[in-house]
Amino acid sequence: MRAIQKEGGGFTLIELLIVVAIIAILAAIAIPNFLEAQTRSKVSRVKSDLCIIATAVESYTVDWGVTPIGFWESSQWQPAHFGLG
Repeated sequence: MRAIQKEGGGFTLIELLIVVAIIAILAAIAIPNFLEAQTRSKVSRVKSDLCIIATAVESYTVDWGVTPIGFWESSQWQPAHFGLG
């Protein structure tokens, strides 16, 4: 019987397993960084929204001479109207 010669450029099972293991390690490093970046972007978005709200309240106060929040009768104002308490 003749010995079977290896032809061309195939990869062995061990080589493929090593490549998969390296990719898994890199993914394990990258995923927490990605999740942290998402959290930072959400915090940044909230800060931006709060600045926009503050600017809107200040503009209203300048235009009308009255602050729109906190001047109602206590029986009319409910914290639940603003998602508070």
